[in-house]
Amino acid sequence: MPAARRPHAPSRRAAVHPAEPGRGSPTTRPARTSGARVGGPAERVPWQVPRLFTVRAMVLAVVLLLAFVLVYPTLRTYLGERADLSALEVEVADMTEQNAELATQLDRWGDPAYVESQARERLSFVLPGERAYRVADPQTVPEPTTAQDGPTGAVPEQRTLQPWYRDVWDSVRVAGEATAEPAAP
Repeated sequence: MPAARRPHAPSRRAAVHPAEPGRGSPTTRPARTSGARVGGPAERVPWQVPRLFTVRAMVLAVVLLLAFVLVYPTLRTYLGERADLSALEVEVADMTEQNAELATQLDRWGDPAYVESQARERLSFVLPGERAYRVADPQTVPEPTTAQDGPTGAVPEQRTLQPWYRDVWDSVRVAGEATAEPAAP
């Protein structure tokens, strides 16, 4: 025999607590309609325009703004430091290359033949018993100065071709011998 249902017992679908409006029973809250009749006189409930800024949207915007304010300075500093680091890496590579070139040049100075060739070329040195000749291009040799070109006694009358260090020493000697003349008012 089938079990008899109790007429008083509410079914699971119909069980609604009176403190929870809007769940299950249509009598607890009127349905929103746009003019259609629902079991009784037509109730017009105006359509509500959805809010543009809900509380959730405002909270989300505030959280995003706060995250941006906190992250932006750190991110900007990080990116700036990365750019500085890249520039320094390039500079280190350049300095390493320059260091290798200087080490090669230093190794060349250890060779006596290279030192001798540099002394002959740069300083016009000659070995004992050798004769040094200097060929002067007539277009680059300066004309001898006359007494009218400069102060008397300051420049020798005839310029001889001699090494640069002799020219420097002669200029120092001439400057030491010169007397200071008072400036004309």
